[in-house]
Amino acid sequence: SNPSLPPMNKFGIGYPLFLAPFVKLCGPHWNFLKWTSIGLTLASLIVFWQLVRLFLPAGSALAALGLLAMNPTWARYSGVVLSDPCFVFFELTSFLLLACAIERPSNSGLGLGFTLAMAGLIRPVGALLTLAILTALLLKRRWKVFLTAAGVCAGLWGIQGIRNLLLTHTANGYFSFWSNSLPYLAHFQHLAGN
Repeated sequence: SNPSLPPMNKFGIGYPLFLAPFVKLCGPHWNFLKWTSIGLTLASLIVFWQLVRLFLPAGSALAALGLLAMNPTWARYSGVVLSDPCFVFFELTSFLLLACAIERPSNSGLGLGFTLAMAGLIRPVGALLTLAILTALLLKRRWKVFLTAAGVCAGLWGIQGIRNLLLTHTANGYFSFWSNSLPYLAHFQHLAGN
């Protein structure tokens, strides 16, 4: 990055925030930092096991776990310093917490809100995950969990949006990309209509 230019805001701040304590602990040593990805991959397998056990008998759940663990792409990148294992961990944890919230209406939604917010802060597609899970909470009439999770997400995402607005004058780099793409979309729509 160039210090004379504003910081890039196309990428979320979730993964750098996750890595920050580990970098502080040992410096930016890639050989050590890859253990964070290995740990997240193993934690994701544990969360996946707990999730599938809610719906499948033990034998089928074990087979599903084995298929996930031996997925060549997942196994190949589990030891690389990338945001993928972190995103998958928060994604799977969000689904597990959703299942818990549906089973136990007394669930507060704080943990679910945090995991959804982190998924969205790591990858913009996490916003779609959030919309899907919040919709499921509405359909199941889990109002308290919905309001808490939505509030936590809005608060944490708002912090990133304010940071980006102050530093780069746009909430997210994707917004400017999308808005710049709209004239092209209108042009293609015009061509399709003729």
